[in-house]
Amino acid sequence: ERLTLSQIVAFVFLIAGGVLISFGGASEAKKKGWIVPALLGGILFACFYILTKYIFLHETLVNGFLRPRIFTAGLALLLLFEKKTRAAVFSCQSTLPKGAYGAFLLGQVSGSGSFILIQYAISLASPTLVNALQGSQYAFVFLLTAGVSFFFPKFLKESLRPRVLIQKIAALCSIGAGVAILSFA
Repeated sequence: ERLTLSQIVAFVFLIAGGVLISFGGASEAKKKGWIVPALLGGILFACFYILTKYIFLHETLVNGFLRPRIFTAGLALLLLFEKKTRAAVFSCQSTLPKGAYGAFLLGQVSGSGSFILIQYAISLASPTLVNALQGSQYAFVFLLTAGVSFFFPKFLKESLRPRVLIQKIAALCSIGAGVAILSFA
């Protein structure tokens, strides 16, 4: 894969913004146990997206999208052969409060829609750039979380201290610059 100079610059801005926005206040900085699993997850996602692009280069969009999902569903079903796992899955009680089912359903539909759109974007473009552009998701998560925290603080709480806001705004500017560079590249 070959990226142009402007794509590399955009990539750097997007990654820098994504890293900057993902670090929160002092309480998060103290919890360092999340960094290694997050990095390993990032490596596995990188492998997944590179292999997905390889599939899309050799298959149609529909086949490239459906075959891995069918394989994954088959692997998930294999887990049900173990009696303990099957019992745990089918006997679990929901702990969602009343009225949260709509939010749960909306979250699942949103996640599915985003996954489908990301797969489509990868079929059309470089997985490196598509994943770098996903740094913009942190911006949307922050903006939505900050809005909910401000208007419904009992539902969700995001730190809105000046220092944190300055850091997040700097990250949003970096992400915005990366998106702008990609748009005009």
